Amino acid sequence: MAKRANNTTKKFPSDTRWHSSNAVFLRHARIPPLYWEAELPAAGALANFAAQLEGNLKEGIGLLLTGPNGSGKTYASCALARQALAFTARVLYIPAPDMVQAFIKHSKFDEDFLMEDAFRNRVLLVIDDVGQEYRGSGSGFSEQNVVNLIRYRITYKRATILTTNMNIEQLTETYGKGFASLLQQGMVTILMSGADRRKEGRKELLEKSGVSRNS
Repeated sequence: MAKRANNTTKKFPSDTRWHSSNAVFLRHARIPPLYWEAELPAAGALANFAAQLEGNLKEGIGLLLTGPNGSGKTYASCALARQALAFTARVLYIPAPDMVQAFIKHSKFDEDFLMEDAFRNRVLLVIDDVGQEYRGSGSGFSEQNVVNLIRYRITYKRATILTTNMNIEQLTETYGKGFASLLQQGMVTILMSGADRRKEGRKELLEKSGVSRNS
C-alpha cells in the first residue's frame, strides 16, 4: 500500500558528510545546484526511507514519488540523492526528457561511458518527471526505453527513484499493463502532498532579492 508523506555500496574512507555537500560530487551526480542544500523532513515516510538508505541501496529498493506540481517530488529526490553520496559516488540525477534524448543521441557520460551505460549501472538513479519525456512520434521508442531501463535496474537490484505527476492508472496507460507490477516489484510508493513548495520558494526569492512583493 502506498504511504503518504507530509510534504555492494562502499563508504568513502573520509568523513562521508563532506561528500554529500561537496560541489564536485554533487556536480558529478548532476544534481541541479538549486537542490544542493535540499534536506528531508525529520519524520514521516521519506525520513523512514532515508533512515534505511544504505540498506535500500544495497538491496536495490527504489522509490516512486507521485503527486501534483509543487508537492516537493524533485526536492525530495535530490535530497535523497545527496544523502546517497555518503555511501557511493555512483549517483545520477536525470530529468526524463533528457534521459530519452540521451538514448536517441547516444550521448556520452564521460570519456569512457555512454549515458545509457550510466543509467543502467549507477548505484542510485533518479529519473525526474517521468511521463514528461517526448513521445510524439508514436513509435513507442521512449516508452520502451523507460520500461526496459527500469526492468534492468530492478532485475540487477539497482535502486531507482522515479518522480511523476501521473497516478498508477496513467502510468499503466502510458507504459503498458506490466509497468505497474514492475514498479511494485522493486519500489515503494510515496504520495506527496502539502503546500506548493514553489510558492514558498517564491517568497524566499523575493526576500533574498530585496524586491518587495508589491513593487
